[in-house]
This record gives sequence, structure tokens and C-alpha cells, in this order.
Amino acid sequence: MTPWMRMTVKLLSGGEVRRRRANPALAMYRWRYEVALLVVLAALVWLGWARSWADPLGVVLVAGAVLVIWPSARRSAAQRCRSVLVQHRLRSAFHELCLTTWLGRSPAILWTAPRRDVLRVHLLCPAGIAASHFTPDVLDTLAAACDVPEVRVEPNPRHSALLVLVVVTRVAAGGRTTQGRP
Repeated sequence: MTPWMRMTVKLLSGGEVRRRRANPALAMYRWRYEVALLVVLAALVWLGWARSWADPLGVVLVAGAVLVIWPSARRSAAQRCRSVLVQHRLRSAFHELCLTTWLGRSPAILWTAPRRDVLRVHLLCPAGIAASHFTPDVLDTLAAACDVPEVRVEPNPRHSALLVLVVVTRVAAGGRTTQGRP
């Protein structure tokens, strides 16, 4: 829904545009990495309380040493952290850009796959949102929200509700993105 349409609905309905009620299962899915981190921290605290504080300290030191010594593990962890950050920023940007249905549903981020210099964000769009809603202005705003040089959209040829947002995290050595922007 465009900002103009949202304002018109607000004026005609005499109040706020309807918002969907929070779904606890959806919230758990959206925050799954943070919840998993809290569970691991709670397990480490419990291990330290039940046995000895040397055990969780050893686990943390070994994990830190693996990240310091093994570059591909460090790169993988950094890419996964970046993909989680981009997911949260995209969800916020969808609502700020009014990329929602009349009932307030925004595109669902199914999965984010980090690749070499891009993140491939797989979206499931609800009825009423299509690839045509991702105009160049919207893509530029999404790029600014994610703090990246460029965001592209790739529609699925078989299913119109499935989209892939290609979030370019680094500019190539020539200094230009694939669309020729600096």
C-alpha cells in the first residue's frame, strides 16, 4: 500500500489502519538466532553453576580460538550475523515503505542465503504485493536501510508470490555494481 493510500484509508476510516495481532510463533521464528544465542548462554550458565566455571569458560575460549584461527569459520559467522541484521532491517523498511497489504501483512522473509558478495533474501509476498511494487526508488530505499550499495529483485518465473532480493554487500573491484552505479 502506498503512503498516499494509507493516509486516505486513515482519513476515511476515522482512525488507524488495521494492524495484525502479534503471532508468538512468528515472533519466535523472526528472532530465532537471538533466542538460540540466549539458550546457549543459559546452558553455559547452568553448566557453570552445576559443575565448574572452568567448563563454560573453556567452551567460550575454544569457540573464540576457532574463530580466530580458522578464517572460513570467521567469515561464515560474520556473513550469518550480517544476514540476521539485514533481515531485521528489511522487516522494518517494509513497514516504513508501506510495502504491506491492507491488513498490515508484509512480505515474509523465508531464508537468507549468504553468498560471496551478496545476500539472497527469499521472500514470500502475500496477496496484493508483487515484484512490480519493488520500484527502483523502493530498492534504493531498501539499500539505504540495509546500509549496502545496491538491492535488486529477482521474480520467480513459476510463482509470482516468491521473490528473491539480492542484497549486494560489497562493490566489485572496478567500483561499480552490476547496474553500473558507483
